[in-house]
Amino acid sequence: MLMLAIAFLIFYVLIVASKLFVDYGTNQNRAQQQHFSSSQAVAVRMSTEIENAMIWIDNGLSEGQTPSQAARLIAKSPVISAAIIVNSKGGTIASYPAGSQILDNFPVNNIGSPGVTLNSVIQPDGHIIPLIIKQTGQYFVVAALADTVLANENKTMGTLAVITPSGRMISGDKTMGKTGPRDAFNLTAAQFSNLTQAGSNTIVKITVHGNKQLLASVQIPNTDLFLLSSKKQLETSILQNNLSLFFILFIGTCALVWTLLHSLTKQLRVVQGVQQSTEVSQQRYQAAIEGDRGGVWEVDLAGSLAFVSGSLAGLLGLLRKEQTMPLSRFLNLFHPEDRERFLSFARRAHVQGEFDFDIRVAHLPLMLQCRGRSSVRSGHEMKRVIVGVALDITEQRAAQMRLQITESRLHDALSSMTDSFVVWDSMKRLVVWNSKFMDFLACSLAHSMRVWSMLALIS
Repeated sequence: MLMLAIAFLIFYVLIVASKLFVDYGTNQNRAQQQHFSSSQAVAVRMSTEIENAMIWIDNGLSEGQTPSQAARLIAKSPVISAAIIVNSKGGTIASYPAGSQILDNFPVNNIGSPGVTLNSVIQPDGHIIPLIIKQTGQYFVVAALADTVLANENKTMGTLAVITPSGRMISGDKTMGKTGPRDAFNLTAAQFSNLTQAGSNTIVKITVHGNKQLLASVQIPNTDLFLLSSKKQLETSILQNNLSLFFILFIGTCALVWTLLHSLTKQLRVVQGVQQSTEVSQQRYQAAIEGDRGGVWEVDLAGSLAFVSGSLAGLLGLLRKEQTMPLSRFLNLFHPEDRERFLSFARRAHVQGEFDFDIRVAHLPLMLQCRGRSSVRSGHEMKRVIVGVALDITEQRAAQMRLQITESRLHDALSSMTDSFVVWDSMKRLVVWNSKFMDFLACSLAHSMRVWSMLALIS
């Protein structure tokens, strides 16, 4: 009972642990997938903003009649805060707003790259200004993007950073402008290299100032820039969320255990009752057998084996315990003249049914009454056996012999008497008589017949 209860308790604990483990993994995967999907959406938005800024720059250059007019048209874009047109040496040709100082902390030699490049100006206080640099003829247009275009503060997204594969900050908060992305996100060189590989969109777990966070790296479409987006991991209480389910499982498990234990208890009581009844019956049967000086025997003709109970073994001169022996040894316990008769009865028992005969014991002055019948024994395989009982009838048979001798002597004594002798019972029935009485009875009958004949003639 106790082991069954412990087994079900272990089963319940395993269910709870499995549920917690699966839910934890599911929640982690769901959180990572949601954060990664949100980061991809932000990256797409940033790509769209950059493309809009490029379109606005192209429109300003095509519609502006002079560098000053082109710079003013470019700066009118809602995603561009300032525009400067410079020559290849970094000299300012035109700017809007006038006197813009966005290139004060920008190395001039970075302007000479052909085509369109994305770069930034990092001011001493860490403020980062994203730049789009486009070559047009022998001049270069430098457009400063508004702070809200790229990595603006987004409470739902957490910390955002736009970087180049080399690790330069293009957009982010002032802390990142001072420390750089690796220190800001507490990344190793290998982690940072994996996050900034071309075409690599991944998510990793990091720890920043003791806080566990998810960091997603997504390449911004149509650029070589990467968006790094970190979000604090929410430690949801899985146990609390599943408390009602665990309570139901616990109640159900307890109910199931109680039902099984109750059922097992009832079955055990029934089995114990049956066992007690069987033991009592066996004890009574054994007492009756032993009281009559006898026991139980069983013969397996196919297996050439025999079995005798303890009481019968003691009666036959063997050790007083139940014994299994070869059939030949069992037959040798009886008189040689009775062995074949026993085998004959045993072989025909399957057809003739029960049998009863007397058998003498070898080397002992005993006479046994054997009663047996055919039976089928179930087990690993079905087999036919002969089972029966053997009772010591030595004294009974001796008493019968003495009675027969006494009756014979009484008969001889009555026959030798010269007088008639007769005995009637209480119901006037003739029980014993001798020959003299028979002679007397015959004479009386003859005399009566003559008297009746004479009377008939006279009449």
